[in-house]
Amino acid sequence: MVRILNKSALLAAPLALAVATSAHAQERPKNIALEIGANYAADGDVRDATQSTGIHVGLGYILPTRSVNPDHRSWTTIGLMYNQNSGNGNKLTVWGLTAEQRYSVASPRSTSAVRPYVGLGLGIYRDHAEADASEAPPVLTLAAGEGAGSSGVSEDLSETKTRLGGRLMAGVEISQSYYVELAYNLTGKVADARSDSFTLSAGARF
Repeated sequence: MVRILNKSALLAAPLALAVATSAHAQERPKNIALEIGANYAADGDVRDATQSTGIHVGLGYILPTRSVNPDHRSWTTIGLMYNQNSGNGNKLTVWGLTAEQRYSVASPRSTSAVRPYVGLGLGIYRDHAEADASEAPPVLTLAAGEGAGSSGVSEDLSETKTRLGGRLMAGVEISQSYYVELAYNLTGKVADARSDSFTLSAGARF
């Protein structure tokens, strides 16, 4: 009997270790967020000068903090964002470094993996606009009246500005790993046009 108990103990030890390791892996926080989607310029002049839909890429680090109220989950992210719209020889790009706070609006009693949330972000944005005067008009709708010489022929335009701005977000967590998010980006003005945009993206946390 003693021999059987000893063998059982030897088998139970690695089994318990495996279960504990598995549980720890499941509880490990997912601190990195990567999202890719579409960028829609809010300014009609920008849409006319480039194209209606561009690209959006975001990379974030979720800080390992806890909500003050455990019944209402919230999380803070330090994010890096890149938006681009290009076409017709024109190009508008925005880089952003933001601090973002998101709040779950799902019921604390909900057992669903699908959980809606809202959020607000503040940050610094680098806006850059380019226009090619060799393209057919309108080439400088990003900067109406700028770059025109005495002959009336527009010159190439390139302008960069750094602005303070923010983001408003609303999204849905599909699970602990995946989410879909809609955001409005208030990123300032460059070359006489607003660089504000709407972004719709799909994201993953790992």
